[in-house]
Amino acid sequence: MPYVMVFAAGFLIGKKWRNVTNAVGPMVGAASQRFDVFYARTARTVAQTIEDVDDRIAERRYRAAAQLTN
Repeated sequence: MPYVMVFAAGFLIGKKWRNVTNAVGPMVGAASQRFDVFYARTARTVAQTIEDVDDRIAERRYRAAAQLTN
């Protein structure tokens, strides 16, 4: 019995698919744009953090080398 209900629901959604996509499309588009902004911001933050860590490592190596020569 549940298979018949699933088939019937799929059939009804299939017949109304254009209406479904028209109703859901704007919401999905807005969510996609927000995700793109979030992803870009996060990628910049991660890249900046990695660069900062690399800079700190270079500074410590430079200081350690300077102390050894003194």
